[in-house]
Parts: sequence; C-alpha cells; structure tokens
Amino acid sequence: MQKRRSHTKSRKGCINCKKQHVKCDEQGPPCSNCELRRLPCEYKGRSPREQLALREKKPQAPQQNTIELPVRNAVVDDALSMRLLELELIHRWTTTTYRGYSSMPEDNNYLMSIIPRAAFSHEYLLHSIFAVCALEMAVTTPAMLGQQRKQYARASVKYYDQASAAYRAELGKEITTESLHILIIVSELIASMNVVLPHCNFLGACQPRTLLPTITVLFQIMAGTGNMCKIGGPEKVTNSPFPMAAVVRYLREASISSMDAATRIAFSSLRRFNDDFYGLSQTAAKAETLPEVSSEHAYFHQAISVLEMCFAVEASNPTHGWSAAFASQTGQEFIPKVIQRKPIALLILSYWAVLLHAHRTEYWWVGSLGKDLVAELVSELRQISSVLPQGLEKCISWAEQQVGITCRLTESLDEMYVLD
Repeated sequence: MQKRRSHTKSRKGCINCKKQHVKCDEQGPPCSNCELRRLPCEYKGRSPREQLALREKKPQAPQQNTIELPVRNAVVDDALSMRLLELELIHRWTTTTYRGYSSMPEDNNYLMSIIPRAAFSHEYLLHSIFAVCALEMAVTTPAMLGQQRKQYARASVKYYDQASAAYRAELGKEITTESLHILIIVSELIASMNVVLPHCNFLGACQPRTLLPTITVLFQIMAGTGNMCKIGGPEKVTNSPFPMAAVVRYLREASISSMDAATRIAFSSLRRFNDDFYGLSQTAAKAETLPEVSSEHAYFHQAISVLEMCFAVEASNPTHGWSAAFASQTGQEFIPKVIQRKPIALLILSYWAVLLHAHRTEYWWVGSLGKDLVAELVSELRQISSVLPQGLEKCISWAEQQVGITCRLTESLDEMYVLD
C-alpha cells in the first residue's frame, strides 16, 4: 500500500472554499474563488472589522461596463482603412485584374508574380496597380452600390495622379534592363485608364462627342512604349523579365493563311483602296507633290501590313491583345494622319477597331469602344464617299459586320460602360 504523502494544510481559508473542499488563496475577502463565483466571502475566526480592512486593502478588478476604450485618432483610422484597401487591391490584381493585360499564356506568371514583387521596389508601379484595380472594381462589379463605386473610383484617380507624376519623372532617367519592362507595363496600365476615365459618368465625366481624342491618347502612350524599346535596345528588351522570347516565337509562327477567308479578302480590299486612292491623287497632283504622295501611299501600305500581321498572330496562336502592338509600332506617325482626317488612316483605324472589339471579353477596359469607334469612323467616311474610290463600301461593310452593326445607328457613348 502506497504511503500517504504529507503536506502543509492551512486552516485559514474562507468558509465557502472549505465547504467545497477547494484550495483558497486566503487573499480575501473576497478570495479569487468567491470572486469568480460571485459568492459572499467570509473567514471563520476573523472579526467583521478585520474582514472589512482586508476587503478595502485588496485591489478591485474594474467592472466590465466601466472600461473606457481610448478614442482612436482619425488619422490612424484613415491610414488603417487605406492599408486595408491596398491589401484588397493587390489581391484583386493577382486574382482578377491582371487578366486584362495578359496577351499570351506566358504573360500570366509574369503579371501575377514578377510584377507584384517589382511593385514593392518601384512605387509608381505599385500606385499604377492600385489605380487600375480600383477602377476595374468600380466598373465591373454590378452589385456595388453607387456610393461605394464612387469611393473606389476616387481612390483610383488619387493613385493614378501619384503614379503618373512619378512615371513622368522616371521617363527622364536612363533606361535600364530592370526599368524597361516596368515602364512598359505602367504605360499599358495608364493607357487603359485613359480609355475608361473619360466615360465614367459616376465621376461626373462629361461624355465626349467623339472617340478620337481617347484613341489619340491611347496611341500616343503606346507609341511611347515602342520608342522606349528602341532606346533601350534589343539586348535590354531580351534580358528583361518580360517574356519577349514568346512574342518572337508567336510572330515567327504567324501565318496570313490562318485568318479566315473574309478577313483575308478585307485586307486585299483595303490595299486596293489605298492603291486606287493614291493612284487617283497622283493623276490630279502637280509634279512637285508626287514624291510626297508616293511616300504617304507607301507608309499606309506598310501600316496595313503591320495590322494584318496582328490579325494573323491572333489567328495562328492562343494570343490576343495585338491591337496594342499596332499602336506601339505606328502611333507616332499614324495619329497625326488620323487627326488630319486622311481617309486611308480612318479606314485603317476602323480595321484596328475590329481587332480591339475582339478583345472585349478578355479586357475589362475595352467595353464597346471598338464597336463605337467603327460606327463613328464609318459614319464620317460615308459622308465623303462620293469623292473616294468605289471600294470604300466593301471595306466599311466588313468592319461593321465584324463588330455586329446591322444598321447605321449605334449605341450612345453613355452606354459604353454599364456603370449604374
């Protein structure tokens, strides 16, 4: 039989602890057990005066309903709200928004992993990501309430202002292998915002009467990316984290024969129209203007070939978004001719709008821009059709058919982005 261990036993515990055969801390009244159970605590052998003195001596725990929480500083609250918003926006980028800038499977890891990591070292990239994600959420979330939508849109504009100021400063610096790909992606983000913001009626934007200013800004920004690549040189482009090798491979694999027959015929018609237009011009032109006319005809012939290759790449490979490639390759010279309302430039731009329209399901920022641009350009070309070669109607009818225009009436610009 195991021998019973001896122990020190106190006989000074309170009456309740003795009744329940539990150890009393003898620190009362009240002891911790009685305080926890909200029982009257008394000690045998102590006078009422002694118990009162001990009760007053023991520190009392504050009552739950008397705790006063410190008042939060409004600045702290704003900073916390901003941090929570930024966490939400960076999560949105890696799960949703990045898709609006991916043109090939190889882009996905680059946009989901490499770009977010780079953003923590380049603040203007981080602010650009915040800006596009906030705007994308405001534009594409049907269940979002009007006031909440405005809050996201205003946050987008705030981040956009911060990003664009830093972006302009970065453009004045030497282009490195690291900075090149960041400048390019920021250009794309800023370009997409310049497409959407003028049409955000919930921000009080005045609806533009023409889309050409929007397209002009888009082409100018994208032309800037092409210029950056030229300044940086092939080595920096190739060595940057951007998957340029995949772009080169898709270009090599592209074939005009991959396009459907209607599209091939449409480009043949466009080339013929260019030839006929400048053939007619040469007949009527003075001798001293012939070199200029010939040069312009050659430029448009080259622009048509570049755009046709963009169509061919998308038809040959699992890629999209090559409308941006056309803008980056031709923008600096092409847009002035659009502003001058050169008929060939307007017609080529309507074909480009067809390619842009094909991206409306992949790219949140496209909306009905392609369709509305075709409608605007076709309307203008038809007004001067009497002085243009006969092949015009064949070209513009193809463009209308590709974007789903069955009559000459189109949706208003107010309906470009369904925001209410």
